[in-house]
This record gives sequence, structure tokens and C-alpha cells, in this order.
Amino acid sequence: MAKAIQNGVKVTNEELEQHAQKNIEQYDVVTFFQVLEHIAEPGKFLHSVLKTVKKGGQIILTVPNNQPYYLKFDKFHLLNLPPHHMDGGIKNL
Repeated sequence: MAKAIQNGVKVTNEELEQHAQKNIEQYDVVTFFQVLEHIAEPGKFLHSVLKTVKKGGQIILTVPNNQPYYLKFDKFHLLNLPPHHMDGGIKNL
């Protein structure tokens, strides 16, 4: 964070829910990549993100492929379980 500030980047350190309440419909585009699978309450996270996007705005995100080739050889899917990735939270939206 210090390096970003040194380079003139505005950095805000706060919970997403607090940020969303103060920045309703402020952004044209919100992006997050390979994040959602690490969130314990993805529904709450997504609702907060939706608050911040202007009408007609975009949310651009990625999530990992949940059936990659290597899992054929890893019967316990160790790299796809907590603490690396939340297990099943997305279906609770």
C-alpha cells in the first residue's frame, strides 16, 4: 500500500460494505479478478459491489475454472478448499 501511495495512487483502506454505503452509484466499472472464491459471504460482497456501480455501468470479474485438468489427479481437491477457496459459498447467493 505504501508503494502505491508513493506513486500517487489514492488508496482507501476500509471494508467494502462501508465503502459501498459512501459511494452509491459512483463507478462506471468495477473489476475484481480471482477474488470471489475467497469471500466467505459472496452474496453480501456482490450486493455491496452492485451498490457502487452506476446505472448502465459494468462489473467485470473472473473466477477460476472449478474443473481444471489437474483435479483429475487430486482426488481431495486440496488446492480448491479452504483456506485457499471458500467451499460452496457461491450457491448461497
